[in-house]
Amino acid sequence: MNHKLKIFLTVSVLLNLLLLGVISGLASRHLIGEDERYSLDEVAATLPADKREALLSAMQRLDQDTGEMHEQLSDAKKKALVILKAQPFDKEEYLAQLQRMNKMRDQIILRKAEAVAEIAPQMSPQDREKIIGLMRRPDHGQPATGK
Repeated sequence: MNHKLKIFLTVSVLLNLLLLGVISGLASRHLIGEDERYSLDEVAATLPADKREALLSAMQRLDQDTGEMHEQLSDAKKKALVILKAQPFDKEEYLAQLQRMNKMRDQIILRKAEAVAEIAPQMSPQDREKIIGLMRRPDHGQPATGK
């Protein structure tokens, strides 16, 4: 067999295996449900009126309680980037800023967990499973409710 043909076939087989691995990884992730994330509206739409109102009310209070924290966290991120770009680089100041950011995130997560814990007893196990989708980390800059 021609040497170039052997190389071509070897590369082709390797690329096909790589493609197969990527596809199977994405398929298994989808089947397992790791990417399953619900918006507040999707979860609320599946609930009876009383539970829907309790969920929406709790999430609205959460947004009000954490809105300022989200703004402060956004400002803290900007400050961290300024510190990172500054000459000379101040490692101590940068690490201290990151610690402040982590404390803010921890407070937001705690408030979110408290809000969910407040309404969870009213929900069925199936409804609580959907609420798990609300607990997944939201996109950067998004409110905790995933809106």
